[in-house]
Amino acid sequence: RQAADKAQAKGERENVVAFLDESGRAWEKAGDFVRARDTFEDLVRADPEAPIAPEALLRAAINARRAYLADRQPDRYASLVRIVEEHLTNYGSDESAGDIHYLLATMRKAERRYDEAIDQFLSVPSGHRLFSASRLAASRTYELWKTPLDPQAPSDGTLGQVIGYHESLLSPLQPDHQPLDPQAEAELVVRLSLFLLDRRVDRPADAKSRLEALLANPRTPHEWIQQARRYLIIALVRRGEFEDAERWADLHARSGLAEIRMTLERLHQEADAATELDRKFIGRVQAHLVSGVRSEIEQLSSADKIDWTLALARVELH
Repeated sequence: RQAADKAQAKGERENVVAFLDESGRAWEKAGDFVRARDTFEDLVRADPEAPIAPEALLRAAINARRAYLADRQPDRYASLVRIVEEHLTNYGSDESAGDIHYLLATMRKAERRYDEAIDQFLSVPSGHRLFSASRLAASRTYELWKTPLDPQAPSDGTLGQVIGYHESLLSPLQPDHQPLDPQAEAELVVRLSLFLLDRRVDRPADAKSRLEALLANPRTPHEWIQQARRYLIIALVRRGEFEDAERWADLHARSGLAEIRMTLERLHQEADAATELDRKFIGRVQAHLVSGVRSEIEQLSSADKIDWTLALARVELH
């Protein structure tokens, strides 16, 4: 910091900026977020036209948020809001503004100001590194805002709104549409399918088409394939397409005991709501699902083995 003061006294603006940037990063690394925030702000005041000024003010905002999260004092929050607003006013067209929009969105979400949070998430422009993350965050926030907490409550149109919102984020017809990265797209499709399978909406055909497309996409991350298979099996059962459900159950049987157990539980729920004839078909799907896991079950501890024995007995009842 002394080097920056000396450069300032000599009128060496470029050196001032360089020294303050170095000092700010050092305070940041040391975990002194207040001093880091103040130092990056000093840099912007020293030369607001410097090429690194937008990035410096972004770092000031990031450290202001860290300082506030460490000690939630009103003055620290006021500093954070002031820095964010200053960045959007003075550097709104800079690429770093996308990070500021995302930061502001997370603040508004934490405050349960969900509509404002969504607006900020959607303000992250296409092409920005946070674009996919921002769209996924917008969908999660919209769910928090609109989805009824009670699964037995009437939808009151809100589930339809959530579904429509998710579909709009995935639609290539949107004016600013940019393909999401595979991770974000997979999560969004699986979340959308879960809502489509909600019995208050009951759109298994739409869930099926979404999930089949996701599973046919070679870019789909492995960690989302298992969940996609699980919900595809449920969609097929719901539609009465039991042979296809059995085929997918055979594939899903390789997913490990934890995933198989979750799928079994979902199939139990379907069986409880099905006709007596359909329960028999669902039982066959479950039998395909557990056909290859009995040897694994034998390796479990006694308590877990008993738990699985009960689960298998329930399958046999169907």
